[in-house]
Amino acid sequence: MDEYSLKLDKFLMPLISKINNPIILELGVENGRSTKKFLEICNTNNGKLFSVDVKDCSNISNDPRWNFLKTRDDNFKFINSKLPDKIDVLFIDSLHEAIHVKKLFYGY
Repeated sequence: MDEYSLKLDKFLMPLISKINNPIILELGVENGRSTKKFLEICNTNNGKLFSVDVKDCSNISNDPRWNFLKTRDDNFKFINSKLPDKIDVLFIDSLHEAIHVKKLFYGY
């Protein structure tokens, strides 16, 4: 198990799996590893996943609980127009620069 999967499986997923009806916003999809794990939780716990990436990752899944948005993750006005009023989980895994992460954290 690589370090990324270890962090997801041992730390993040156990926390999220306790949330009923989770609304998850995932910033950064790439190959969909976290997307697929989030969808498992959404299907088990009646949740919704919103994923954002600048690349077209729409082929990762056709799960009805998944909404893929092809845009920049700091396109707050557009993304917020697609989200419910409240999210339970913000997963930032896009551009790994401190100033960008801070912008996203405070923007959402």
